[in-house]
Amino acid sequence: MMFDQYKNYIKEETLKEYPLEAVFLITKNGCKKVDNIAKDPESSFSVKTRDIANAQKEGLLAVVHSHPDYPAYPSHADMQTQINYKIPFGLLATDGKSTTDLIWWGDCVPVPDLKTRTFRYGVTDCWSYIRDYYKINLGINLKDYAREWDFWKNGNDLYTTNLNDAGFYKIDDIKNIKPNDIFLCNYRSRIPNHGGIYIGDGLISHHMTSRDAIDISRHPSTEPLHRHRNHISAVYRFKDYKND
Repeated sequence: MMFDQYKNYIKEETLKEYPLEAVFLITKNGCKKVDNIAKDPESSFSVKTRDIANAQKEGLLAVVHSHPDYPAYPSHADMQTQINYKIPFGLLATDGKSTTDLIWWGDCVPVPDLKTRTFRYGVTDCWSYIRDYYKINLGINLKDYAREWDFWKNGNDLYTTNLNDAGFYKIDDIKNIKPNDIFLCNYRSRIPNHGGIYIGDGLISHHMTSRDAIDISRHPSTEPLHRHRNHISAVYRFKDYKND
């Protein structure tokens, strides 16, 4: 685990802060709990400019915060803040009596195994799988995007909105799908709410979503394309990658 030497301290201080979100800044000088100055500290966090400035002077390495009575997956705001800072972010949940283990996310965090990872929204979900597949197998670093759980139910189109910006263009006919193309699916939704990768020979590789934001029973899988054909709504190809 990353920064394992601070695990017990973070868990102990998180319990003391309950029911507020605890915030920790890890620097080259160690790990320090700082004040959460958010207007609603039970459900969000914000840090004094002075605390961030001091941590950056010391060499800011990571940010950790807790989710009181809330699952251990990052919110839209958590993801966007991590993207802005470009350092690892850690998260743990607590009910005031115990805490979960720390989970980490961000491009500086080691990539979880593509076969054995479990489903955790915003950390190891279907978009995370696509990004990690491209990074490991193709050496391509795709942009990440802050997203909220059940985004499609709120009318937000994560994939169609961002794929062009990420360097993809749409393929008009699924019959022209080629290895490493991204396919989008609509499951009980008018908005694409799942994505995966065509790996060739009629097979796809993807990390299926779940009814819950965290599901340890869900692992990535390789399946025949035709099983999901009726749900596929679009195919996208990376502009700068030659997959002919």
